[in-house]
Amino acid sequence: MIDVCAPVKGRAVFLWDGELRGFGCKVEGAGTKSFVLQYRNAERGKRRLVIGRYGVVTLEQARDDARIKLGQIAKGEDPADIKQASKMA
Repeated sequence: MIDVCAPVKGRAVFLWDGELRGFGCKVEGAGTKSFVLQYRNAERGKRRLVIGRYGVVTLEQARDDARIKLGQIAKGEDPADIKQASKMA
């Protein structure tokens, strides 16, 4: 059995939260950990949004931010598009 928190060379490993659907932690092959939110947008396209880096953002902060993002998604907005638009501005 593979330890889900241990990095696997060459690929990312995801550890999904049992409390909030679509929220989890992504562990890169190099060992970098980030909180992510995976969802489907209004066009039913699968999206994955990085919320923050593990250690910089706490689990509770990331989970609260994910709840806010899920609220935006329920209203028909796409948080990934909003984030990308703010980067380009």
